[in-house]
Amino acid sequence: MSEPYAIEPEPRGPNLPGQAVVRETEDQVLDVLAADIYVHALECVRQFGDFHFAITAGRFQERLCLRLMVDPAVRMLPWNRAHIWATHAEPRGGGRTTFDAIIDLLADHAGIPDRQIHVPGPGGAEHASAYELELQEHLAWREKGHDRLDLAVVSLESDGGWCGLGEPDPGEPGARLIAPTGAAGLTMTPTLIEATRLIAVGATGADLKPMLRAVSEGDAPVFSALPRPIGGSLRWYIDRAACPE
Repeated sequence: MSEPYAIEPEPRGPNLPGQAVVRETEDQVLDVLAADIYVHALECVRQFGDFHFAITAGRFQERLCLRLMVDPAVRMLPWNRAHIWATHAEPRGGGRTTFDAIIDLLADHAGIPDRQIHVPGPGGAEHASAYELELQEHLAWREKGHDRLDLAVVSLESDGGWCGLGEPDPGEPGARLIAPTGAAGLTMTPTLIEATRLIAVGATGADLKPMLRAVSEGDAPVFSALPRPIGGSLRWYIDRAACPE
């Protein structure tokens, strides 16, 4: 008599603020996040006529953008109605910033009009103010209360940092939406990120397990830097390897 098949238990999410979506592998995590973005974008376009998507360059984010470009199931995302914004950007030399890695993935393949890919300046208070004004002008067309970002994708890093959430320069007013950083870059502030309709947090790989445990236990400083949505949703996208026991 043959041995019975071993049945793997369903991945269980850690006790995190918000909702946790857990899948076996990072590829499966990217699949479900891409599908959620597709549905969310369609709903935002139906309600508001456009979709404001904030993201920055990082390993997880770049893999996600590639998946959005090649997966037939989400290829019809309404990119012609999408606006792409940088949650965080740092100078990279030659007049480029770290955000250009995302632009390179999306600009020539998604069919997004150039005017809807919002490229931040090379940094400093002046460029941060200009980027903030540009964002406010585009969101001002919406009804009051809906004038906010629709989606922000960030990721937890193995050192406890948050890819996509920069540290504003000390002394910046708390109510600002975009602030300069000490590395001559710019970042969206908690005021803006926490008002976003959906904050998606990627956390994949075994090296993230201690960090997720720290968040689930409310351990500072990882927990203290966590975005806390106001009137929106916080959703984690995690693979089995990253789940604490």
